[in-house]
Amino acid sequence: MFDAVPRTGLVVGDEVVDLTDPLIGLPGGMTSLLSLGTDASLALERAASTGARRIPLEGAPLTAPVPRPPSFVA
Repeated sequence: MFDAVPRTGLVVGDEVVDLTDPLIGLPGGMTSLLSLGTDASLALERAASTGARRIPLEGAPLTAPVPRPPSFVA
């Protein structure tokens, strides 16, 4: 069973690495993650090789990357 609260993850093969795991320590919301800019890039690069929590991709609930974007270009 998955948590009801969406959080950031990184797809690696057939799993999703939980980016909010303390071993990685990134924010749970995509907007917050994106606001870190390049400061998050090192953590993202090493995320796949950590022992952080992983869940199977099959059946993982996926949501819109940014549910309420502050602006968009049409």
